[in-house]
Amino acid sequence: MSTGTVDLESLRHHGDVEAEPGLLDFAVNVQGSGPPKWLRDRLATGLSTLGSYPSAAAELKARETVAQRHGRRPEEVLLLSGGAEGFAMLPRLGSRSAALIHPSFTEPELALREAGVPVTQVILEPPFELRTAQIPESADLVVLGNPTNPTSVLHPKADVLALR
Repeated sequence: MSTGTVDLESLRHHGDVEAEPGLLDFAVNVQGSGPPKWLRDRLATGLSTLGSYPSAAAELKARETVAQRHGRRPEEVLLLSGGAEGFAMLPRLGSRSAALIHPSFTEPELALREAGVPVTQVILEPPFELRTAQIPESADLVVLGNPTNPTSVLHPKADVLALR
């Protein structure tokens, strides 16, 4: 566990800046040479509407689709312009102390630290099993990537729920 000072610039460094042609990229959001055909087809179908804001009906349909897939209610779904937008919103939750499970994507930690939220890094040792995490009692927010980036470890649901 680490609660000391962290160089914020180091949190801004991501491995994608080092990616070069011919290197293998194992980041959890990299999908080989591109999205699967079914997704490319859906995206191509929507190209003609990219010049305007989505309708309220389209926005609701998107939230309903995501909610159904994850067993949630549509009002529990927040649509974002990429994950980084959601991470930037974390400080608005009003957390007094956050624990961030590492190794992980550093954008959530950067957003919290820049907002002055005290952060404890909870560093998992290989093989990066969540059940070994020592979360400080003071943490009222725990941030966990699942699967984690860069390890691609997918934590079991029971281990995630045990963080509560």
